[in-house]
Amino acid sequence: MIDYAFWIWLINFIAYGLFILMIILSWYYLASFFISGQRVKPVPHSDKKTHFAVIVPARWEARVIKNTLQSFKKQTYNKKFFDVWVIVESEKDPTTLICKHFGYKYFVRKDLVGKQTKGYAIQELHNYFIENDINYDAYMIIDAGNVLSNRYIEIMNDLRQTGVRVGLGYRNYTNASQNWMTSASAVFFSYMMSFTARMRTNLFQKTTLCGTGLYVDVDIIKEAGGWKFTGMTEDTQLTAYCYYHDVKMRYYPLVEFYDEQASTLKANHAQKVRWIWGYFESRKHLHEPKDLDYKTLGKVARFFAKLEYTFGVYPFAIFSALNFLLFATSLILTILSSFAHPEYTTTFLGLTFSQFGILWGSYMLIALLVIIKDNKHLKFNFPTIIWTMLTYILFFVDITAAIFDGLFHKKKRKSWERIEHTGKVDKKVIK
Repeated sequence: MIDYAFWIWLINFIAYGLFILMIILSWYYLASFFISGQRVKPVPHSDKKTHFAVIVPARWEARVIKNTLQSFKKQTYNKKFFDVWVIVESEKDPTTLICKHFGYKYFVRKDLVGKQTKGYAIQELHNYFIENDINYDAYMIIDAGNVLSNRYIEIMNDLRQTGVRVGLGYRNYTNASQNWMTSASAVFFSYMMSFTARMRTNLFQKTTLCGTGLYVDVDIIKEAGGWKFTGMTEDTQLTAYCYYHDVKMRYYPLVEFYDEQASTLKANHAQKVRWIWGYFESRKHLHEPKDLDYKTLGKVARFFAKLEYTFGVYPFAIFSALNFLLFATSLILTILSSFAHPEYTTTFLGLTFSQFGILWGSYMLIALLVIIKDNKHLKFNFPTIIWTMLTYILFFVDITAAIFDGLFHKKKRKSWERIEHTGKVDKKVIK
Protein backbone atom coordinates (compact mmCIF):
# COMPACT_ATOMS: atom_id res chain seq x y z
CA MET A 1 0.00 0.00 0.00
CA ILE A 2 1.32 3.43 -0.95
CA ASP A 3 1.90 5.90 1.88
CA TYR A 4 0.78 9.03 -0.01
CA ALA A 5 1.49 11.37 2.91
CA PHE A 6 5.09 10.18 3.00
CA TRP A 7 5.51 10.74 -0.73
CA ILE A 8 4.14 14.27 -0.41
CA TRP A 9 6.68 14.95 2.33
CA LEU A 10 9.54 13.36 0.33
CA ILE A 11 8.79 15.27 -2.89
CA ASN A 12 8.58 18.57 -1.02
CA PHE A 13 11.78 17.77 0.89
CA ILE A 14 13.73 17.03 -2.30
CA ALA A 15 12.25 20.02 -4.11
CA TYR A 16 13.23 22.44 -1.34
CA GLY A 17 16.66 20.79 -1.13
CA LEU A 18 17.17 21.30 -4.88
CA PHE A 19 16.12 24.93 -4.56
CA ILE A 20 18.65 25.52 -1.78
CA LEU A 21 21.32 23.63 -3.74
CA MET A 22 20.80 25.81 -6.80
CA ILE A 23 21.04 28.96 -4.67
CA ILE A 24 24.35 27.68 -3.29
CA LEU A 25 25.67 26.80 -6.75
CA SER A 26 24.22 29.79 -8.56
CA TRP A 27 27.49 31.67 -7.99
CA TYR A 28 28.96 29.60 -10.84
CA TYR A 29 26.35 30.75 -13.34
CA LEU A 30 26.34 34.31 -12.06
CA ALA A 31 30.13 34.35 -12.35
CA SER A 32 29.99 33.11 -15.94
CA PHE A 33 27.43 35.79 -16.75
CA PHE A 34 29.46 38.69 -15.33
CA ILE A 35 32.95 37.45 -16.27
CA SER A 36 31.84 36.82 -19.84
CA GLY A 37 30.62 40.42 -20.00
CA GLN A 38 34.13 41.85 -19.75
CA ARG A 39 35.27 43.91 -22.71
CA VAL A 40 37.23 41.98 -25.35
CA LYS A 41 40.50 43.64 -26.26
CA PRO A 42 41.24 43.48 -30.00
CA VAL A 43 44.35 41.50 -30.87
CA PRO A 44 47.05 43.55 -32.60
CA HIS A 45 47.64 43.04 -36.30
CA SER A 46 50.75 41.03 -37.11
CA ASP A 47 52.84 41.08 -40.26
CA LYS A 48 54.19 37.66 -39.36
CA LYS A 49 52.31 34.94 -41.23
CA THR A 50 51.07 31.49 -40.29
CA HIS A 51 51.02 28.85 -43.01
CA PHE A 52 47.58 27.27 -42.50
CA ALA A 53 46.20 24.02 -43.83
CA VAL A 54 42.46 24.73 -43.98
CA ILE A 55 40.93 21.26 -43.61
CA VAL A 56 37.32 20.60 -44.64
CA PRO A 57 35.96 17.08 -43.98
CA ALA A 58 33.22 16.89 -46.60
CA ARG A 59 31.86 13.50 -47.62
CA TRP A 60 29.15 13.96 -50.26
CA GLU A 61 28.68 17.66 -49.47
CA ALA A 62 28.37 19.00 -53.03
CA ARG A 63 25.11 20.63 -52.02
CA VAL A 64 26.78 23.04 -49.58
CA ILE A 65 30.52 23.11 -50.26
CA LYS A 66 30.26 25.95 -52.79
CA ASN A 67 29.38 28.50 -50.10
CA THR A 68 32.33 27.36 -48.02
CA LEU A 69 34.82 27.58 -50.86
CA GLN A 70 33.49 30.97 -51.96
CA SER A 71 34.12 32.30 -48.46
CA PHE A 72 37.74 31.11 -48.73
CA LYS A 73 38.14 33.05 -51.98
CA LYS A 74 36.94 36.21 -50.24
CA GLN A 75 39.47 36.01 -47.40
CA THR A 76 41.64 39.08 -46.88
CA TYR A 77 44.51 36.89 -45.68
CA ASN A 78 47.30 36.42 -48.22
CA LYS A 79 46.31 33.38 -50.31
CA LYS A 80 49.95 32.24 -50.39
CA PHE A 81 49.72 31.40 -46.70
CA PHE A 82 46.80 29.01 -46.63
CA ASP A 83 46.01 25.85 -48.58
CA VAL A 84 42.54 24.33 -48.64
CA TRP A 85 42.26 20.55 -48.33
CA VAL A 86 38.78 19.07 -48.75
CA ILE A 87 38.53 15.48 -47.50
CA VAL A 88 36.21 13.13 -49.41
CA GLU A 89 35.63 9.37 -49.34
CA SER A 90 35.31 8.70 -53.07
CA GLU A 91 36.63 10.10 -56.32
CA LYS A 92 33.02 9.82 -57.55
CA ASP A 93 31.84 12.35 -54.98
CA PRO A 94 30.76 15.44 -57.00
CA THR A 95 32.35 17.55 -54.26
CA THR A 96 35.65 16.86 -56.07
CA LEU A 97 34.45 18.61 -59.23
CA ILE A 98 33.52 21.73 -57.25
CA CYS A 99 36.97 21.72 -55.60
CA LYS A 100 38.61 21.55 -59.03
CA HIS A 101 36.46 24.44 -60.23
CA PHE A 102 37.65 26.61 -57.35
CA GLY A 103 41.24 25.43 -57.70
CA TYR A 104 41.42 23.82 -54.26
CA LYS A 105 42.96 20.49 -53.30
CA TYR A 106 40.95 17.45 -52.29
CA PHE A 107 42.09 14.30 -50.54
CA VAL A 108 40.39 10.95 -51.11
CA ARG A 109 40.40 8.72 -48.06
CA LYS A 110 41.53 5.10 -48.34
CA ASP A 111 41.36 3.76 -44.77
CA LEU A 112 37.61 3.78 -44.06
CA VAL A 113 36.79 0.49 -42.35
CA GLY A 114 35.62 1.30 -38.83
CA LYS A 115 37.00 4.82 -39.18
CA GLN A 116 34.18 6.91 -40.60
CA THR A 117 34.43 9.84 -38.25
CA LYS A 118 35.63 13.37 -38.75
CA GLY A 119 38.56 12.73 -36.43
CA TYR A 120 39.79 9.75 -38.45
CA ALA A 121 39.46 11.79 -41.65
CA ILE A 122 41.75 14.47 -40.21
CA GLN A 123 44.12 11.82 -38.88
CA GLU A 124 44.45 10.22 -42.33
CA LEU A 125 45.17 13.57 -43.97
CA HIS A 126 47.69 14.44 -41.23
CA ASN A 127 49.48 11.12 -41.85
CA TYR A 128 49.51 11.91 -45.57
CA PHE A 129 51.22 15.22 -44.83
CA ILE A 130 53.86 13.45 -42.73
CA GLU A 131 54.49 10.76 -45.34
CA ASN A 132 54.87 13.32 -48.13
CA ASP A 133 56.82 15.93 -46.14
CA ILE A 134 54.06 18.54 -46.48
CA ASN A 135 54.51 21.06 -43.69
CA TYR A 136 52.20 23.63 -42.12
CA ASP A 137 52.31 25.79 -39.01
CA ALA A 138 48.71 25.15 -38.01
CA TYR A 139 45.57 23.31 -39.08
CA MET A 140 42.27 25.15 -39.32
CA ILE A 141 39.25 22.82 -39.11
CA ILE A 142 36.18 24.00 -41.03
CA ASP A 143 32.98 22.01 -41.58
CA ALA A 144 31.39 21.74 -45.01
CA GLY A 145 28.63 24.32 -45.15
CA ASN A 146 30.46 26.80 -42.90
CA VAL A 147 30.89 30.32 -44.21
CA LEU A 148 33.82 32.40 -42.94
CA SER A 149 33.60 36.15 -42.54
CA ASN A 150 36.07 37.82 -44.87
CA ARG A 151 38.76 38.50 -42.25
CA TYR A 152 38.45 35.22 -40.36
CA ILE A 153 41.77 33.63 -41.33
CA GLU A 154 43.58 36.97 -41.05
CA ILE A 155 42.32 37.48 -37.49
CA MET A 156 43.09 33.88 -36.54
CA ASN A 157 46.66 34.51 -37.68
CA ASP A 158 46.84 37.64 -35.52
CA LEU A 159 45.51 35.61 -32.59
CA ARG A 160 48.10 32.89 -33.09
CA GLN A 161 50.93 35.42 -33.19
CA THR A 162 50.03 36.43 -29.62
CA GLY A 163 51.03 32.93 -28.45
CA VAL A 164 47.60 31.29 -28.54
CA ARG A 165 48.10 27.70 -29.71
CA VAL A 166 44.44 26.74 -30.12
CA GLY A 167 41.88 29.40 -30.98
CA LEU A 168 38.49 30.00 -32.52
CA GLY A 169 36.07 32.81 -33.28
CA TYR A 170 32.37 33.31 -32.69
CA ARG A 171 30.06 30.67 -34.11
CA ASN A 172 27.16 32.41 -35.83
CA TYR A 173 24.32 30.81 -37.79
CA THR A 174 23.04 30.88 -41.35
CA ASN A 175 19.52 29.69 -40.44
CA ALA A 176 18.93 30.40 -36.74
CA SER A 177 15.37 31.66 -37.28
CA GLN A 178 14.22 28.83 -39.57
CA ASN A 179 12.24 26.89 -36.92
CA TRP A 180 12.24 26.05 -33.21
CA MET A 181 14.99 23.44 -33.61
CA THR A 182 17.43 25.77 -35.34
CA SER A 183 16.70 28.64 -32.93
CA ALA A 184 17.14 26.33 -29.91
CA SER A 185 20.45 25.05 -31.32
CA ALA A 186 21.59 28.62 -31.91
CA VAL A 187 20.75 29.61 -28.32
CA PHE A 188 22.52 26.51 -26.98
CA PHE A 189 25.75 27.20 -28.87
CA SER A 190 25.51 30.91 -28.08
CA TYR A 191 25.42 29.98 -24.40
CA MET A 192 28.45 27.71 -24.87
CA MET A 193 30.36 30.48 -26.63
CA SER A 194 29.18 33.72 -25.02
CA PHE A 195 29.06 32.43 -21.44
CA THR A 196 31.17 29.29 -20.94
CA ALA A 197 33.91 29.87 -23.54
CA ARG A 198 34.30 33.56 -22.63
CA MET A 199 34.57 32.74 -18.93
CA ARG A 200 37.16 30.00 -19.52
CA THR A 201 39.24 32.28 -21.71
CA ASN A 202 39.14 35.16 -19.23
CA LEU A 203 39.92 33.03 -16.17
CA PHE A 204 42.09 30.16 -17.38
CA GLN A 205 43.30 30.87 -20.95
CA LYS A 206 41.16 27.93 -22.08
CA THR A 207 37.99 27.61 -24.09
CA THR A 208 35.27 25.24 -25.25
CA LEU A 209 35.77 23.86 -28.74
CA CYS A 210 32.53 23.19 -30.59
CA GLY A 211 33.47 21.16 -33.63
CA THR A 212 34.52 23.72 -36.18
CA GLY A 213 36.05 27.14 -36.80
CA LEU A 214 39.15 26.33 -34.76
CA TYR A 215 42.86 26.27 -35.47
CA VAL A 216 45.45 24.15 -33.70
CA ASP A 217 49.24 24.41 -33.88
CA VAL A 218 50.82 21.51 -35.74
CA ASP A 219 53.55 21.33 -33.07
CA ILE A 220 50.94 20.25 -30.53
CA ILE A 221 49.80 17.43 -32.80
CA LYS A 222 53.37 16.28 -33.41
CA GLU A 223 54.23 16.39 -29.72
CA ALA A 224 51.08 14.42 -28.93
CA GLY A 225 52.21 11.66 -31.26
CA GLY A 226 49.86 12.48 -34.12
CA TRP A 227 46.20 13.39 -34.49
CA LYS A 228 44.74 11.21 -31.73
CA PHE A 229 41.34 12.93 -31.54
CA THR A 230 39.34 10.32 -33.44
CA GLY A 231 36.25 9.73 -31.29
CA MET A 232 32.67 10.70 -32.05
CA THR A 233 33.37 14.15 -30.61
CA GLU A 234 36.90 15.02 -31.61
CA ASP A 235 36.37 18.62 -30.44
CA THR A 236 35.69 17.45 -26.87
CA GLN A 237 38.79 15.26 -26.98
CA LEU A 238 40.96 18.12 -28.22
CA THR A 239 39.53 20.41 -25.52
CA ALA A 240 40.30 17.78 -22.86
CA TYR A 241 43.84 17.31 -24.19
CA CYS A 242 44.48 21.05 -23.97
CA TYR A 243 43.28 21.07 -20.35
CA TYR A 244 45.32 18.02 -19.37
CA HIS A 245 48.52 19.50 -20.84
CA ASP A 246 47.79 23.16 -20.09
CA VAL A 247 47.79 24.40 -23.70
CA LYS A 248 47.10 28.11 -24.14
CA MET A 249 43.72 28.55 -25.83
CA ARG A 250 41.48 31.47 -26.60
CA TYR A 251 37.95 32.18 -27.75
CA TYR A 252 37.90 35.44 -29.71
CA PRO A 253 34.35 36.70 -30.38
CA LEU A 254 35.30 39.75 -32.49
CA VAL A 255 35.43 37.66 -35.66
CA GLU A 256 32.88 35.08 -36.70
CA PHE A 257 32.03 32.19 -38.95
CA TYR A 258 28.60 30.87 -39.85
CA ASP A 259 27.19 27.38 -39.42
CA GLU A 260 23.97 25.80 -40.64
CA GLN A 261 21.95 24.23 -37.84
CA ALA A 262 20.19 20.89 -38.42
CA SER A 263 16.56 21.77 -39.13
CA THR A 264 14.80 18.39 -38.77
CA LEU A 265 14.08 16.45 -35.61
CA LYS A 266 15.74 13.33 -37.03
CA ALA A 267 19.00 15.15 -37.80
CA ASN A 268 18.96 17.00 -34.47
CA HIS A 269 18.46 13.77 -32.57
CA ALA A 270 21.23 11.94 -34.45
CA GLN A 271 23.63 14.77 -33.61
CA LYS A 272 22.73 14.62 -29.92
CA VAL A 273 23.29 10.86 -29.70
CA ARG A 274 26.75 11.42 -31.15
CA TRP A 275 27.50 14.39 -28.88
CA ILE A 276 26.27 12.83 -25.64
CA TRP A 277 27.90 9.44 -26.01
CA GLY A 278 31.02 10.93 -27.55
CA TYR A 279 31.34 13.14 -24.47
CA PHE A 280 31.45 10.07 -22.23
CA GLU A 281 34.08 8.21 -24.29
CA SER A 282 37.28 7.29 -22.48
CA ARG A 283 39.93 10.01 -22.47
CA LYS A 284 42.74 8.07 -20.78
CA HIS A 285 44.85 8.09 -23.94
CA LEU A 286 44.71 11.90 -23.98
CA HIS A 287 46.81 12.10 -20.81
CA GLU A 288 49.80 10.64 -22.65
CA PRO A 289 52.62 11.45 -23.18
CA LYS A 290 52.81 12.55 -19.56
CA ASP A 291 56.00 14.57 -19.98
CA LEU A 292 54.18 17.20 -22.05
CA ASP A 293 53.24 20.26 -20.03
CA TYR A 294 53.00 23.68 -21.65
CA LYS A 295 52.76 25.43 -18.25
CA THR A 296 50.35 28.16 -19.22
CA LEU A 297 48.94 28.42 -15.69
CA GLY A 298 50.20 28.20 -12.13
CA LYS A 299 49.38 25.11 -10.07
CA VAL A 300 46.39 26.65 -8.28
CA ALA A 301 44.82 28.14 -11.41
CA ARG A 302 45.40 24.89 -13.28
CA PHE A 303 43.66 22.90 -10.52
CA PHE A 304 40.59 25.14 -10.65
CA ALA A 305 40.58 25.13 -14.47
CA LYS A 306 40.40 21.32 -14.52
CA LEU A 307 37.83 21.32 -11.73
CA GLU A 308 35.58 23.77 -13.57
CA TYR A 309 35.95 21.89 -16.86
CA THR A 310 35.14 18.55 -15.24
CA PHE A 311 32.20 19.57 -13.07
CA GLY A 312 30.86 22.78 -14.66
CA VAL A 313 28.10 21.01 -16.57
CA TYR A 314 26.79 19.00 -13.62
CA PRO A 315 24.96 21.48 -11.32
CA PHE A 316 22.24 22.39 -13.79
CA ALA A 317 22.18 18.88 -15.30
CA ILE A 318 21.55 17.33 -11.88
CA PHE A 319 18.99 20.02 -11.04
CA SER A 320 17.13 19.34 -14.29
CA ALA A 321 17.29 15.55 -14.00
CA LEU A 322 16.03 15.46 -10.41
CA ASN A 323 13.27 17.97 -11.14
CA PHE A 324 12.19 15.84 -14.08
CA LEU A 325 12.11 12.75 -11.85
CA LEU A 326 10.04 14.66 -9.28
CA PHE A 327 7.67 15.74 -12.02
CA ALA A 328 7.32 12.17 -13.33
CA THR A 329 6.84 10.78 -9.80
CA SER A 330 4.21 13.39 -8.96
CA LEU A 331 2.37 12.66 -12.20
CA ILE A 332 2.32 8.91 -11.54
CA LEU A 333 1.11 9.42 -7.97
CA THR A 334 -1.57 11.83 -9.22
CA ILE A 335 -2.94 9.08 -11.44
CA LEU A 336 -2.66 6.33 -8.79
CA SER A 337 -4.21 8.40 -6.01
CA SER A 338 -7.19 9.30 -8.19
CA PHE A 339 -8.24 5.63 -8.07
CA ALA A 340 -7.55 4.77 -4.43
CA HIS A 341 -7.26 8.02 -2.40
CA PRO A 342 -8.73 10.97 -4.32
CA GLU A 343 -8.22 13.22 -1.26
CA TYR A 344 -4.51 13.33 -2.19
CA THR A 345 -5.02 13.84 -5.92
CA THR A 346 -5.25 17.63 -5.80
CA THR A 347 -2.04 17.86 -3.77
CA PHE A 348 -0.12 15.62 -6.17
CA LEU A 349 -1.54 17.49 -9.15
CA GLY A 350 -0.26 20.74 -7.64
CA LEU A 351 3.18 19.19 -7.15
CA THR A 352 3.15 17.97 -10.75
CA PHE A 353 2.40 21.43 -12.13
CA SER A 354 4.89 23.13 -9.81
CA GLN A 355 7.74 20.81 -10.86
CA PHE A 356 6.89 21.24 -14.52
CA GLY A 357 6.69 25.00 -14.03
CA ILE A 358 10.13 25.07 -12.38
CA LEU A 359 11.65 23.08 -15.24
CA TRP A 360 9.99 25.05 -18.01
CA GLY A 361 10.62 28.37 -16.32
CA SER A 362 14.32 27.57 -15.80
CA TYR A 363 14.88 26.87 -19.48
CA MET A 364 12.84 29.91 -20.52
CA LEU A 365 15.00 32.07 -18.27
CA ILE A 366 18.24 30.67 -19.70
CA ALA A 367 17.03 31.22 -23.25
CA LEU A 368 15.99 34.78 -22.42
CA LEU A 369 19.35 35.63 -20.83
CA VAL A 370 21.26 34.28 -23.83
CA ILE A 371 19.04 36.20 -26.26
CA ILE A 372 19.39 39.43 -24.27
CA LYS A 373 23.16 39.05 -24.24
CA ASP A 374 23.62 37.84 -27.80
CA ASN A 375 20.75 38.97 -30.00
CA LYS A 376 23.07 41.30 -31.89
CA HIS A 377 24.34 38.09 -33.49
CA LEU A 378 21.19 35.95 -33.38
CA LYS A 379 18.99 38.70 -34.86
CA PHE A 380 15.76 37.14 -33.56
CA ASN A 381 12.59 39.13 -34.06
CA PHE A 382 9.96 39.24 -31.29
CA PRO A 383 7.92 36.18 -32.41
CA THR A 384 11.14 34.13 -32.74
CA ILE A 385 12.20 35.16 -29.23
CA ILE A 386 8.86 34.00 -27.82
CA TRP A 387 8.76 30.63 -29.57
CA THR A 388 12.40 29.98 -28.73
CA MET A 389 11.81 30.61 -25.03
CA LEU A 390 8.69 28.42 -25.01
CA THR A 391 10.31 25.50 -26.86
CA TYR A 392 13.88 25.64 -25.53
CA ILE A 393 13.12 22.89 -23.03
CA LEU A 394 12.32 20.52 -25.92
CA PHE A 395 15.94 20.72 -27.04
CA PHE A 396 16.93 19.18 -23.70
CA VAL A 397 14.07 16.71 -23.65
CA ASP A 398 15.60 15.36 -26.87
CA ILE A 399 19.00 15.19 -25.14
CA THR A 400 17.37 12.91 -22.55
CA ALA A 401 15.91 10.85 -25.37
CA ALA A 402 19.35 10.67 -26.99
CA ILE A 403 20.84 9.30 -23.77
CA PHE A 404 18.31 6.46 -23.69
CA ASP A 405 18.57 5.92 -27.44
CA GLY A 406 22.31 5.39 -27.15
CA LEU A 407 21.83 3.26 -24.04
CA PHE A 408 19.56 0.79 -25.80
CA HIS A 409 21.06 1.06 -29.30
CA LYS A 410 24.81 0.84 -28.77
CA LYS A 411 25.58 0.91 -32.50
CA LYS A 412 24.26 4.48 -32.67
CA ARG A 413 27.01 5.58 -30.26
CA LYS A 414 29.61 4.83 -32.94
CA SER A 415 27.54 5.71 -36.00
CA TRP A 416 28.66 8.96 -37.59
CA GLU A 417 25.70 9.86 -39.80
CA ARG A 418 26.02 12.60 -42.36
CA ILE A 419 23.70 15.49 -41.55
CA GLU A 420 21.83 16.79 -44.56
CA HIS A 421 22.23 20.52 -45.13
CA THR A 422 20.30 22.76 -47.47
CA GLY A 423 23.14 25.15 -48.30
CA LYS A 424 20.77 28.10 -48.02
CA VAL A 425 22.42 31.18 -46.58
CA ASP A 426 20.56 34.18 -45.24
CA LYS A 427 22.62 36.99 -46.77
CA LYS A 428 21.27 39.41 -44.16
CA VAL A 429 23.21 37.73 -41.35
CA ILE A 430 26.56 37.35 -43.13
CA LYS A 431 29.16 40.05 -42.55
